[in-house]
Formats: sequence, C-alpha cells, structure tokens
Amino acid sequence: SSDRWETVKADVINIVPMQRAGKLCAIAGVRSDSDKRWCPVNFATYESKTVPNIHVIGDSVLSNMPKSAHVSNNQGKITAAAIIELLADRMPDPLPIIGSTSYSATSDQTSGPIAVVMRYDQEQEVYVRQPGGGGDTVGSELNFEYNKAWFVSMWADTLAA
Repeated sequence: SSDRWETVKADVINIVPMQRAGKLCAIAGVRSDSDKRWCPVNFATYESKTVPNIHVIGDSVLSNMPKSAHVSNNQGKITAAAIIELLADRMPDPLPIIGSTSYSATSDQTSGPIAVVMRYDQEQEVYVRQPGGGGDTVGSELNFEYNKAWFVSMWADTLAA
C-alpha cells in the first residue's frame, strides 16, 4: 500500500485517476505546463504555446473553462476561424467569446439548463464568466424536451450532419 492511499469502506467505490491531456499531446510536445499534464495555448487561436502550428482544443487545454462538449465544440469553431485567418495572413479575432450550454437530468422526466458565457481577457490570459449565467437545479418537463432537442442539435453541429 502506498502512502497516497487510505483505507476506505464502502458498498461502491469509483476511483477517478488523475486527469491529464492524452498521450498524443505528450508525444507532440504540447503537454507542457509545469506538471506536464495540460496543454497551454493561445486562446485567440488555440495554437500551442510550446509547438508552433499545432492547435489543441477540448479537455486537453490548460484553462479555467468547463471541460464540456459544448465548450470543445466552440473551441473548434474558434480554432477553424483562426486558422483560416492565419492562412490568409490576417489577424484572428483577439477576443473570442465562448458559450457553454447543457442540460442536467433532474429526474427521468425533467432537466435543468446550465448556461455560461465566457469572454477572453488578454491581460489575464483567461476566460472570464459573464454575468447572467447559471443553472437550474430543480428542472422541468419543458426543459427535458429542450434537453433532447439540444442533444440532437449539438451532435448534428459537431458531426456536421
């Protein structure tokens, strides 16, 4: 037994390993924060701060943003737009905005929405949550229907279906 573990008694235990960007990021040399766990990027382009011309999106990014599918989807759009601008010798948008919307089931018939808008702050090099976001922990049947429609729309947008 390691000193990192303690004795725990429970009916069910879910052990979550330490999170980090994938092995491909390590091989590419972009997993370069001080702990070698995450990928620092330029948030206007999502280009690696360590390896030029490699763009990283999603859960691998070192950031204060939620690790969610909708955030990753928006990061992909910002990255694609930035690459187009860079290939045309133009400056990408220096102050991107990311929205994150999702739904959490509150029962088998109800859901509650979660919505956050984040604006990039160049001076702090972080995304700053904007006022007015938040979630609904109670949920409703109407939001459950919105949840199903959001899910279909999100996957269609992500997979270009």
